[in-house]
Amino acid sequence: MFDRPEEATNPFEAAVASGNLTAAQVWDMAAAQVGLENPEDETNLPRPAATSIAVQQLGDGARVSYGLS
Repeated sequence: MFDRPEEATNPFEAAVASGNLTAAQVWDMAAAQVGLENPEDETNLPRPAATSIAVQQLGDGARVSYGLS
């Protein structure tokens, strides 16, 4: 009768499905995806100060907005 939602296939989809996606998670996932890890301490480089990330939780996912200033 009702379709079951498909399982998340990657960390971003899993975070969106959890309903708790944060701007910090978005930056960490994006930085890791393009290879911006800091090899000395195995962390991602910090988000540039002149940028912003906003996450709006929606009933069926999340809206992520990026900004440059």
